[in-house]
Parts: sequence; structure tokens; C-alpha cells
Amino acid sequence: MLHDNRRYFLYRCPTDMRKSFDGLSGLVHQQMKQQVIAAYHFDQNNCPKSNLKGQLVRRLEIDHLVPRSLGGADDVKNLWPQCYELTKDDKSQQEDGAHKKDRLEQALSAKLCKKPSKALLTRYQEAFKTDWLVLYRKVYGNK
Repeated sequence: MLHDNRRYFLYRCPTDMRKSFDGLSGLVHQQMKQQVIAAYHFDQNNCPKSNLKGQLVRRLEIDHLVPRSLGGADDVKNLWPQCYELTKDDKSQQEDGAHKKDRLEQALSAKLCKKPSKALLTRYQEAFKTDWLVLYRKVYGNK
């Protein structure tokens, strides 16, 4: 149900909600994040240290398995903890992690925006549910 005191945005193309506008990105709240971390028995100390604003920190993202930009839900069943890997110019030397998955999500969303296809969207969603790295390697090879 739509409420009169809220603003809603509709887009023809998949939209990357992680960047947020008018507060819409806050759909995964702290309690959901804690549920996901507990469900996966995840220890952030397993994440590599990466540079964030001049400091080495262990960075974790509660990520959408099927990205919002490809129709994924803000539901605990569609969330999982993922480390941010150290970025490298040569992507073939970069560990698999949140940065690589973000790169893939953005490319596929752009592709669907240029040429919408329900069949292709469904195929991408299923690939993310199964193993996003297989799809990443199909799109980018070893880069």
C-alpha cells in the first residue's frame, strides 16, 4: 500500500539502490544485518584488511544475493555477508569479493537497461542464486 506522506520512484531500467536517494537505500536495517551474520556464522576477522580513508580495516558488506538492481528483494533470505577484497588494477589478480560482484551487477543492469529482456533478467537472477562467480567469468573471463 502506498502512503501519501512518502515519495515513490518508478524506473523502467534496473536501478542501483545502494547509492541511495531520498533515503530509500536504508531498507536493510541493522537487525537484518545481525540475523544474516548469525545465520552464516560469519566472522569479520576473516575479511582481508583494506584501505578505507587512509586506515587499514576489515570491511564487510551485507550483500543482496540477487541484486536489487536485478529485482532482488530486501529479505533476509536474499542477503549474505561478503568481504571487500583488496582492489587491483589487474582484475585477474584480484580476490573474489564484493568489488567484483558490484562490477558484474552494474554491467548486467546496464545491459538490461539498454535492451530489456524478461528471459535474460530471469537467467541473470538464477545465475546469481547459483554462483555469481561462474557468471562473472562468462562476462569477463579471468579479468
